[in-house]
Amino acid sequence: MAKRGHVVGAIMLAKSGDVAVFGPLSDPRLGALVLDRRWLADLKKRRISTLALDEVVYTVLGVPTEAGDLLLFSTGATEAVLQFLTGVDIAYDVFDHLVSEPANAMTVINRDGQLVYVSPHHEALFTDRIQEEFGRPVRDVVENTQLDRVLGTGKDEFGVLQHIDGAPRLVHRSPVLRDGKVVGAIGRIMADGPETLNTLTHRVAELEREVSHLRAQTARRGAVGTDDLGLIGSSAATAALRAGIAKLAPLAVGVLVHGESGTGRFSAAQALHAQGPRRDGPFVPVCLSTLPDTLHEVELFGHADGAIPGADHRGAEGKLASAHGGVLYIDEITALTPDVQGRLLAALQRRQVCRIGSDRPRDADVRLIAATTNAPDLLSTSGAVHAGFLNHVSTAQISLTALRDRAEDVPALARFFLTEMAGRARQPAPDLSDEAVTFLTGQAWPGNVRQLRAEIEAAFFACDGETIQASDLMPSRGRSRLVKGAGPSSSRGLHAAMDALGMDLILEALERCGGNKKKAAAQLGISRSYLYKRLAEGQA
Repeated sequence: MAKRGHVVGAIMLAKSGDVAVFGPLSDPRLGALVLDRRWLADLKKRRISTLALDEVVYTVLGVPTEAGDLLLFSTGATEAVLQFLTGVDIAYDVFDHLVSEPANAMTVINRDGQLVYVSPHHEALFTDRIQEEFGRPVRDVVENTQLDRVLGTGKDEFGVLQHIDGAPRLVHRSPVLRDGKVVGAIGRIMADGPETLNTLTHRVAELEREVSHLRAQTARRGAVGTDDLGLIGSSAATAALRAGIAKLAPLAVGVLVHGESGTGRFSAAQALHAQGPRRDGPFVPVCLSTLPDTLHEVELFGHADGAIPGADHRGAEGKLASAHGGVLYIDEITALTPDVQGRLLAALQRRQVCRIGSDRPRDADVRLIAATTNAPDLLSTSGAVHAGFLNHVSTAQISLTALRDRAEDVPALARFFLTEMAGRARQPAPDLSDEAVTFLTGQAWPGNVRQLRAEIEAAFFACDGETIQASDLMPSRGRSRLVKGAGPSSSRGLHAAMDALGMDLILEALERCGGNKKKAAAQLGISRSYLYKRLAEGQA
């Protein structure tokens, strides 16, 4: 029986046809293999193979030389090695790749800590005469090495920083085992040089930031009982909204999201995008109501070089082309003129768009999600929206319920906003007292979720302790937000507070917005019609 792990014979098959046997073969049948031309041809192709005779499995290595082919027979290969050799036709080439490719540079030591091998690419990191150092302790040859430490611990050292030739290298040290005992160790370079190391470091930092962000989001959502859609609350209306989004998101149709100002139309659109087949594409929001009508086309379609006097000579990509492969979200579609609606509809149907001043079409395969504060039936009867355009965008609809009609969601929303603000401020999130919850749920919230967020934000910075009290939500700090007399016991609730809204607040908002009433109403969390009413009352 051949001894485990030993070369048990060699045969030299000369090009002349002569056969020379070196040493006694452990099995005389091995010599007969040179007569099997098919077996020899397969070995020349594979370079390394296996052979089973009785209960002994031989590993056969074919080494081409100038004189002919040298066949080396050995025993003792492990089950894993045998499986690899028998199952992989290019096993020899894989071994050659592992020891010669620059990305696989490695150093090998034996059980005594002596250097026995350095891969060719690795040699350049040390000395041109590194092979003359083989047999010496690795610590005497390789600077800063700790490879021999693995011999004692028998444990991998992954991702360790080692300075070689004045440059940082990320290395992996691992023990080599035979029958459960350490018989050597291998050191391999994972990141070669400072540039590669910096790239890996930056990538790891990016991943850590992403993980941190996702953990924070998960913690916030878990704290308020929300789900992946980011729609917060447990009311029947919110449950129906989630179900509606889950149903419509996978469909390749336009969606009209309608609801009062501040009800979360943008969040609903984001949820539709996140749950849909275009989730990996861009989500491009457009708010045209803040732009003059003359700029709507430029914003949507872009412009070619020199098409717009005074504009960037390189031209500009429109929002429609930027949303190619994803979702275009337009807030308040009634701001679009009929002409722009018609051109947008044509671009959506053709899935192409031409920039202003150009006749060269650009791809614009876009799913449109539009939003409005108007009821859908009013859009068609008023004529504010082109009939064809309305048909395209309102194939599917999402209706958002006003916060006053889902008061049971207010505590969850309030706690969500508190957790969100505490995270930004890097402070513990305060709790809400029972009286504060009662007060909040008793309000009518004409500004809906946007107004609730503003109130909670102000209370967060106003509260003195770990809990927000009802008094933190009432008038203080020099000016009224919910106004005196609108406390928890007020039966009129927030309507009373809004009726008493000071003109100083309205005038301040108008001043900040340069007289733009739409922007001022949005900042105050009230409708434009209510703003006009208060202004008229103030002049009376």
